[in-house]
Amino acid sequence: MGQDDFEAGPGTRVIVPPGAPHTFACPGDDPAVMLSTFTPDLYRQYFRDLKKTVESGRIHARS
Repeated sequence: MGQDDFEAGPGTRVIVPPGAPHTFACPGDDPAVMLSTFTPDLYRQYFRDLKKTVESGRIHARS
């Protein structure tokens, strides 16, 4: 988050304040599962738009 890196292992809970610049990655070869919740629901339209973009083939999601 911001300029800091954090490693979140299995079972880790991560809370990011609204508006805080952040990203996430799975740099290893093992798959990862992430459950995200958002309160308030400011990002609902973002994920709808992202889904449409993936479905259009403009970007590719890895499974």
